[in-house]
Amino acid sequence: MSFGVHHIGMTVANLRRSVEFYSTVFGLDPGMIFDITAGEATAAALDLPLHRQKVALVPAGDILLELIEFVPPRRQFDGRQDDVGYAYVCLGVTDIDAVYERLVAKGVKINTPPHLSEGPDPVTGSKFCIVKDPDGKNVELVEMGAGMSMDIIRRRAAERAASLDDPIVLGLSEQTLDR
Repeated sequence: MSFGVHHIGMTVANLRRSVEFYSTVFGLDPGMIFDITAGEATAAALDLPLHRQKVALVPAGDILLELIEFVPPRRQFDGRQDDVGYAYVCLGVTDIDAVYERLVAKGVKINTPPHLSEGPDPVTGSKFCIVKDPDGKNVELVEMGAGMSMDIIRRRAAERAASLDDPIVLGLSEQTLDR
């Protein structure tokens, strides 16, 4: 089994402000922007209630920074992923199902089995699950689908193809969260 760091996620209070900061200060521009309304499977995988999040994937060398704004933002810090200031690491794997089985056999706490994204593109075929570290912090494991390769995200960043005003929309309608 080999691992490589895929991305580091950081929950932020305001995505637009954070994207501007990383672009202005470090010259790092997003390669993809998402507006996600989480369904029950995604919420369970993250161990959160149904929610909405805005996400920017920002290439930084060989890894990505994943900036996440949960809507509405939580201002208290309870060690949950939707707390502003929460950060975690994501490890890229080539066979997440095999890794999941191996970790379960070792007694590692995992929120749910790997969650498969069935679309829309570019996330189709991507799988993820969340492992808890000894302090209860999330460590994401991801097997990326073809549309989410680092080369594609880097190219899109260079072309300035991602827009906060035109994100890739994933998940359920906002009305579903109001149940």
